[in-house]
Amino acid sequence: MALTTKQQYNDPRWLELCERIKKRDDFKCRICHSPDHILEVHHLYYLPGHLIWEYEDEAFISVCKNHHEILNLQLPKLSGLIAFRILTSDIDTSNIDYYIELLQKLK
Repeated sequence: MALTTKQQYNDPRWLELCERIKKRDDFKCRICHSPDHILEVHHLYYLPGHLIWEYEDEAFISVCKNHHEILNLQLPKLSGLIAFRILTSDIDTSNIDYYIELLQKLK
């Protein structure tokens, strides 16, 4: 039987991975670098058919709650737009600068 999302987030394998990622990131948000916020672990990408802990460590970052919400709302949109532009060979230096500016506004 497949695990529900809630069951996965309560699974000891996920909890252990989160602690490892937070330690790797020196218990600071990777965006604002604050050690004073409660940290959450964010997936930078998802792969079909994978449980939430079945990724390389590079797929995860430690972030504060505020930045986690921003990433969840904005990152999929921006990464989709950038990937499309790359695949259609429609990115030049001025477009990259535009997307970098968008990403900087998320901070």
